Amino acid sequence: MLSQSSIEYLVTNGRKGYNWAFYTGCLHWKTGVCGGGGKGFYCWAKRNADRFHKGDFTPTLHLEKLIAPNFPERPSRIAVCFTGDLFGDWVKPYQRVISGGPILKDAIFDKIRYSPQHTFLFLTKAPKNLLLWSPFPKNCWVGVTATDGYSYDRAIQSLKEIRAAVKYVSFEPLLASPLIPPRWMAEERILNWVIIGAATAPLRLPEISWVEEIEQAADKSGIPVWEKNNLAKLLNRPLRQETP
Repeated sequence: MLSQSSIEYLVTNGRKGYNWAFYTGCLHWKTGVCGGGGKGFYCWAKRNADRFHKGDFTPTLHLEKLIAPNFPERPSRIAVCFTGDLFGDWVKPYQRVISGGPILKDAIFDKIRYSPQHTFLFLTKAPKNLLLWSPFPKNCWVGVTATDGYSYDRAIQSLKEIRAAVKYVSFEPLLASPLIPPRWMAEERILNWVIIGAATAPLRLPEISWVEEIEQAADKSGIPVWEKNNLAKLLNRPLRQETP
């Protein structure tokens, strides 16, 4: 029920991580949250749906994948619903998954708590809804996508309010200066990790000064930084690929 992932920061001990895609699809592309004039231009999951599923990106709960995920035995990093947004407005965490059964939030978190050897990563473009799910099990890393200064501010305000062992911001794709003076990240002390990456298909590299701006702020606060492989041509040096 799980598929292996090509996301490089999910690799542990040389082994690829996994996707737990029990809730697929998203509506952000209709509202312009993903950029590209409301067409989901920057969303790789939407592009894959257009390519392989005739454009059907309707949010769908796959109950069998939720109930029987068949997690690997070895400790792994598992991306939760990266082919959608589990925290979108259309997802109801307190709705029962089946009549008389557990609510969605409990059904997910129970599976995670019973698998303490694994690390489960969440990522959203709707940070305002994270509080509905907090607190998260201790083996969860909770992140928010930010593409510029405005979305970074939204991410920080929401992450400040929730309880999770690791809280991170994924600047991917980084489309504008995040306007983060080094002192800001140091003073907030909210984040445990920062990811930086470029837009892909087509490749759209950020300004190197934007990357340096984020990394200077992270370094001052002792926050590990993961540079995605798609930044290699821009940086022309060994990539920083640090984890919490």
